[in-house]
Amino acid sequence: MKIKPDIAAAIAALESDDNPANRAIAETLRKKNMPDPQKDRTYHYLPYHTDSRLEQDFLKDILTLPELEQLGLEVYYNGDRAMTEFKVKCYKTTGGKWQYIGMYTPDFLILLQRKDGKIHKAIIVETKGRIYANDPTFIDKRGFMETEFLRQNDSAFGYVRFEYLYLEDTMAEDDRIKLTRQTIKTFFGGLV
Repeated sequence: MKIKPDIAAAIAALESDDNPANRAIAETLRKKNMPDPQKDRTYHYLPYHTDSRLEQDFLKDILTLPELEQLGLEVYYNGDRAMTEFKVKCYKTTGGKWQYIGMYTPDFLILLQRKDGKIHKAIIVETKGRIYANDPTFIDKRGFMETEFLRQNDSAFGYVRFEYLYLEDTMAEDDRIKLTRQTIKTFFGGLV
């Protein structure tokens, strides 16, 4: 949804005025007429094709957290395998040797960017329904993400660059939100 032409003209006129009160009115009008106040922090493509109600609820909930604006965080749905580029090759050790177990596409990424535009830190978020949580392949991939992926990236980048957050639909919604907020606060180093 775009801003209607007459409203856009009014905003432009108010913004061109030297009066700070008119500029404030212009900003208020702009915010009220934008389709989503979080559009600059997510929505890298539309429409998102989420796989579950849990993914939809997570996106709706996280976009309302004050930490997003306070820290300048961006949240992206990553679960559409056809659209995303962030995928991880997963392995497990079998008989002392690494064995490839498949590609893993996490559901969401919460990003903190440096001023030069490069991603500095990211929380990888997986939302999982109880019927899929006990899938042996997923369990192996989750284990790799929570251990080797984090360890190897910390070593390669010289700092803790990734965190992995697992949320299941067996958790109460309030508990998922609390865990998400706590992970953001802890991982992004008390920046809140």
